[in-house]
Amino acid sequence: MLNKKGVLAIDELRGILTFMFVAVIFLLIFYACSVNNAKQEYEKLKFSKEDIEATTVLNSFSGTLVGEEKKVSDVIVEAYLSKNYDYLNKLAMEHFGNLKDSTAYRAYDYWILKISDDSITYDSINYNSYPNRYCASGGGSETYITARDENLQLIKLKVNLFITHKCY
Repeated sequence: MLNKKGVLAIDELRGILTFMFVAVIFLLIFYACSVNNAKQEYEKLKFSKEDIEATTVLNSFSGTLVGEEKKVSDVIVEAYLSKNYDYLNKLAMEHFGNLKDSTAYRAYDYWILKISDDSITYDSINYNSYPNRYCASGGGSETYITARDENLQLIKLKVNLFITHKCY
């Protein structure tokens, strides 16, 4: 309200300034939350993209022809049944690159291929005696291959591939 002289009263001015200060603080908090939510959504999208890339790479690798009628997925089953992963390991090293050779071109700085039934039967890191590294980010893919063992029992092999572009 106006006082008798036609100017704003100090009491009203203090109330208006307090309201404006609280409104500005509220808007800043709201904006900070929006920025944080956008950042989280971007991170989810980035990991989703890396997972799609890992799935594409795993499908490409398992579908690669080895010989005239054999694919890498068939080699995985044969290696599991014979418990000899030398040939599979050779194919993986040719496809993804040797992690011990620092001068060799590798599409991914770090990759891990794991094959497991109920327990891990093949792990590229332990199989090749690679040192464990800390990887900042990466994608992973998982697929299943079914086959029959020598007793004609159905087996389900889980094949995991983890890839990343940044490792320390």
